Amino acid sequence: KNVIVIENKIYASDQPKQLERYSNALNQYFSSKQQYIYYLTLGGAKTSVEGLGTLDESHVKCISYEHDIRTWLQACLKEVYDAPTLRETIIQYQRLIEKLTGQTQGHNQTMEIKTLLFKDENFKHALSLEQPLIDAKIAIQKSVWADLNKELSGLGFDFTFVDSHLTPVDEDICSTFYKRRKTLYGLQSEILKIDDYSVHLFIEVDHRLYYGLTVTKDGRRLQDLKAFKDASNHFKELEKTIEKDGQGGNWINWRYSKEKVNFRHFNEGNTSRLIEEEYRSQWAQNTSREIAHIIEKVKSITEQ
Repeated sequence: KNVIVIENKIYASDQPKQLERYSNALNQYFSSKQQYIYYLTLGGAKTSVEGLGTLDESHVKCISYEHDIRTWLQACLKEVYDAPTLRETIIQYQRLIEKLTGQTQGHNQTMEIKTLLFKDENFKHALSLEQPLIDAKIAIQKSVWADLNKELSGLGFDFTFVDSHLTPVDEDICSTFYKRRKTLYGLQSEILKIDDYSVHLFIEVDHRLYYGLTVTKDGRRLQDLKAFKDASNHFKELEKTIEKDGQGGNWINWRYSKEKVNFRHFNEGNTSRLIEEEYRSQWAQNTSREIAHIIEKVKSITEQ
């Protein structure tokens, strides 16, 4: 019912009557459809008089990589949690757009450091920092999990450290996080029993930390929740307990912590501040309260 034309303009000028010709073609071949013409530039620039020709500018919507495409890509990321290759491609695309639109934080500083590394033995010295930096990231991450578990325990909840199958593991699994292979793990607590099924609150980390509701049967985490959905009268109520960022697959739904942290990229948001004991403690308190609120809502479902 719709036909959409996107004129993609990066470092190029409009051709004479370019948009007018698009409009004429739409009227000729798609006159019965709703027509949309978008003019996409890095910063949302307006179309030129030359490019418009006789076409009124009200017929063209100007959009930008800087805002519209970046916002769209962020929304896409929430939908592809269980498609790692696609997710990483989107992240690379985001970084490219940030560079093209001048939104890369510290870009000039990065270039200065790169130049400095080529002088004397600076590169050799920098290499000696690689492993200590990774070790520091691992130590920070372990402290975050410990603080979060302590806060949840203080609120009366029993959480265990597990892998993505909800199988108990040692916290040393954090040491594998910065290797090439994919590693998923976190804290879980069984909070509800419905017939043969158990509903768990699972706090997991991929890049960012997120939490949500997942289901097990006979001690095994379900990868497809269709059977549980069909068997349970409470599925819709469970879905409503979280203001979700995503759902599907082996999640009823899930969301990022309100104060987002990214253990893969510590320069995102305030993640680097987790090295500060006071900030980390406050983050753990705030996040544990978020989670406690969800658990109480879930438990109230069967009580009702």
